[in-house]
Amino acid sequence: MVPALRIEGLRKSFGGVCALQDVDIELGKGELLGLLGQNGSGKSTLVKILTSVYAPDRGEVYVFGQRTALPAKDLKKTSIAVVHQDIGLEDTMSVFENVETAVDFGTLPLFPIRRKKEWAKLAELRDELRIDLDLDAKVSSLSPAKRTFVGVLRAMRMLRDQGPNTILIMDEPTSSLATPDALQVTNLLRRVADSGAGVMFISHRLGEVLEVCDSITVLKDGEVTLSQATGDLTQSDITQAMLGRRMDSFYPPRPSNLKSEPALVLNDLASAERLNGISLTVYRGEIVGFTGLTGMGQEDLPALLSGQMSATRGSVELENGVPLAQTPVGTIRQGVALVPWNRARDGGWLDATAAENITLPILRRISRRGVISTKREGDHVTPLMTALSVRPNDPRKRLGDFSGGNQQKVVMAKWLQTEPQVLVLDEPTQGVDAGAKHEILTLIRGVAERGGAVIMVSGDHEQLAHTCNRVFILCDGRIVDEQIGDAMTEESLIAACNRVPSAE
Repeated sequence: MVPALRIEGLRKSFGGVCALQDVDIELGKGELLGLLGQNGSGKSTLVKILTSVYAPDRGEVYVFGQRTALPAKDLKKTSIAVVHQDIGLEDTMSVFENVETAVDFGTLPLFPIRRKKEWAKLAELRDELRIDLDLDAKVSSLSPAKRTFVGVLRAMRMLRDQGPNTILIMDEPTSSLATPDALQVTNLLRRVADSGAGVMFISHRLGEVLEVCDSITVLKDGEVTLSQATGDLTQSDITQAMLGRRMDSFYPPRPSNLKSEPALVLNDLASAERLNGISLTVYRGEIVGFTGLTGMGQEDLPALLSGQMSATRGSVELENGVPLAQTPVGTIRQGVALVPWNRARDGGWLDATAAENITLPILRRISRRGVISTKREGDHVTPLMTALSVRPNDPRKRLGDFSGGNQQKVVMAKWLQTEPQVLVLDEPTQGVDAGAKHEILTLIRGVAERGGAVIMVSGDHEQLAHTCNRVFILCDGRIVDEQIGDAMTEESLIAACNRVPSAE
């Protein structure tokens, strides 16, 4: 059978740095292929070549047996579509309008708008792929998983106009989703592949890739280091191909230096949005996780604990009963640091250098009479970046030019240097590769071992089960379950998140 996509000897360099080196990949029709690799391994370069952003230096690309010259003049005619992590939807428009604008519906002059016919065509495609979407619903009303559904539906609608042969590339579609939502998305990808399309699935979540994909290709430093059917592959096999070494223990051990002193006490804490009165104590030296289905209230905790959101009821006390400040500046002065989930928007200054980002909280230390000393800045930042394995270790490099995992480590460095008493983490390893994830989790454990308290809000249940001393599960803004230590598993957390609490 002619494959949907065959890549032979693909090569691409930037200024003498080889991003892709003689890459060979084959994607079958009806196959779901997982494309894995650390940040900077070449995945993004490969996608940009396939979508005509970059021209390859050499190599051949065949789409359903036909040699395809890239970059193409008209991307819509290549039979390839990509759905990025940032789906690019217009919230004020309906699902139908978001999808149809991608195929020029209502945008071409002198062409009549045949809404009824187009609606029927889109509804037929939706039903064929068994996508649970109301085409007239406003995108702003949709859950994160359903927003991803819109991206898939839009891509498939555009491809179907070119014929039955289609290739769909999904770039990190589940990175910001809790496990149940991510499962909905991967189930949809399976159905898209079963419909005859070739599907390339890029993800850092090794477990879900092994679960759903037919085959796996791993890139390391621009070269293919593993390409085979999923079969008996393990996460250890994949991490060895990604890192060049076997990771004996992916997750660092849980902190064991628990103290009896409370670091944070929540008393009937509620928010105007979703949190509906939670009470608990977090002790020094422990990592405490919070999770639940999307919208269950755990998302408000980082903003409440960092002074970005005011509580509508209840209180938060720090060590020795000191009330938590109500402003970000106040909480920082009290030793509470937040690493937000959206590092590009809230965590880092992308147009500034790594050094400028890291030194923002400690400008007084490196300044004299209000003037920053570049020597002091460099002397402070370079060893810190080395300790956190930031690659490349270039303090003058613009933050936006680092890979996602290294951006996250720079943001972590900014707050770890302040030696926080309470470290609040919102999806701390979202969108980072296996190696960076291991390093970040090791740093987080170090905070707890030194006597700090760590709050981790995440939808990555495997990570929570292996990393936290305790995990609280929320539903409708309330704590409905608490799981502790070795008794926790990924499965037990997922089950608790999906369990409907009995009526009181």
